[in-house]
Amino acid sequence: MSSDHPIPIPFILRGQEIAAQDLLYQSRDKRIEFSYPDPRPLLDRIVLSDPAQLQRDFASMRVSEIIDFLAEAGKAMTLNHARMEQACRFSVPFSALPESIVRGSYDLIPIVFSKLALRTMVENEIGSKYLDGWVEMPYADKIARRRAYGARTLHFISGNVPVVAALSIARAALIKSDNIIKVTPNDPLTASAIVGAMMDVDSNHPVTKHFSVVYWSKELQDFEHELIQPRYLEKIISWGGALGGINSTFNHGNLQASGIDVIALGPKFSISILGREAFQSSAEIEQVLNAPPRMQVPSTWSPAVRRVSILCRHPLVRRWNMRDVYMITCSTKTHP
Repeated sequence: MSSDHPIPIPFILRGQEIAAQDLLYQSRDKRIEFSYPDPRPLLDRIVLSDPAQLQRDFASMRVSEIIDFLAEAGKAMTLNHARMEQACRFSVPFSALPESIVRGSYDLIPIVFSKLALRTMVENEIGSKYLDGWVEMPYADKIARRRAYGARTLHFISGNVPVVAALSIARAALIKSDNIIKVTPNDPLTASAIVGAMMDVDSNHPVTKHFSVVYWSKELQDFEHELIQPRYLEKIISWGGALGGINSTFNHGNLQASGIDVIALGPKFSISILGREAFQSSAEIEQVLNAPPRMQVPSTWSPAVRRVSILCRHPLVRRWNMRDVYMITCSTKTHP
């Protein structure tokens, strides 16, 4: 990936792959380099100008048919296939996670696209009946009807774990939306590999035709301002909280004033349930607490202590008193 031979990153625009080396991305430390098409002359192909086309394409398509299509495409999303293998090979050197975790995340992608996972996702989160037709909702002596429709959506996905792209694409497809996905510099290939697998099954399928996977740098503010307009978009989904991080010059207030809804999937606080076995040796606990935050966990430590180390390496947790941590423990036989 030297500057002499930067890896080419194609765009996928509504069932077609666009390969060009018009522009060059180079990170400050020059570790990440790739070439990509200039998105400015492609704007008309990236967006869906006619919102009614979205409803026409999915009017007679049931969620079960979409699940069948996605599950078939999911069979080509393993690391045995060239697109996914290339995406993984690019991501590993630039991830903050160990290679085993990155590869493990790629192993999850075909599972996300399994029929069981897709059915569970849509039924638990919205209900397929609301996506397939009008559902009667009785209110006192009256009857109301409710239905969910897809929207024209721009996704700023994060690049910290590859499965984020899979979840974004799967959910967007299930709700019959039109989607523009902006990839990140440290993982520019995973989303393209996933949508590329859909193209291999059927490049003219309505789901495939309603995905564009692109990249633009923060220097292309003119393109971004032209793209993010209510005539092209109804919603923006941003992983990581900030609107596309440093890659966007917009703010939530301006967008909401223009009529574009912003859904920010910001950082969340979580808690770990630890087994009492993790605290059997005070010497090991002290070793974990005093370890540098980014140290590698020794393989000789017991699994319970390894789990403690992952929790305690977080700066917030390192300020806790161990008595307070112990108060949230329970047996690992119940919570492995």
